[in-house]
Amino acid sequence: MPRTQGSLSGKLRSRYHIEGVQVTVGSAIGTGNRKITSGILNEKYNLLCQILSDYGQAAIAFSGGVDSTLLLKAARDALGDRAIAELGIVSPLREAGLNKAQIRELSRDMGLSAWDKPAYACLATRIPYGEEITAEKLFMVEQAEEFLGSVGFRQRRVRVHGKSARIELLPEDFARIVENGLRERVVAKFGEIGFAYVALDLKGYRTGSMNIGLKQDLTQEN
Repeated sequence: MPRTQGSLSGKLRSRYHIEGVQVTVGSAIGTGNRKITSGILNEKYNLLCQILSDYGQAAIAFSGGVDSTLLLKAARDALGDRAIAELGIVSPLREAGLNKAQIRELSRDMGLSAWDKPAYACLATRIPYGEEITAEKLFMVEQAEEFLGSVGFRQRRVRVHGKSARIELLPEDFARIVENGLRERVVAKFGEIGFAYVALDLKGYRTGSMNIGLKQDLTQEN
């Protein structure tokens, strides 16, 4: 997550660790003390804790997603107060041989609330290449995506194009966003946030959609 200038809400600061803000470990992972059901996963979790213990101390890049939540839980188990949630550069999950499915299974067994949380990339990925990333743009995206989540769209992205918002949803959610007055609610809320135009991307939700223009530019240059 790149650092940004200007005023940020406390919520945005704490969620994305801008300007060195730390997250309280206990509040981030909750109790998380259930029994691991798989013997293989138990071995890998113990290996993960050993890797972290060998570090002596750790600062975890906590995003609220399943990977960082499990890592933060393991860091607290292995290091106690020597584990903080901030910015890190190593990958002990990979060193322990844990893949995404196993991370989710472990998190579920431990009772971590993020175990089935959808992948959620950095908000900066909602801004086109070459445009300035500002606190205001990020906050607009955050508010828009939180609203869509509050009305039941679990997998969503809001891409920013100037004053326009391009909404990406799963194709099976297309019909619902225009039914029962929800379209009007979305348009009204996005207007309050600061978007002049609101569009639904008919290609649907996918990762890396902002890369399309970049690839075309690179092809033309070559």
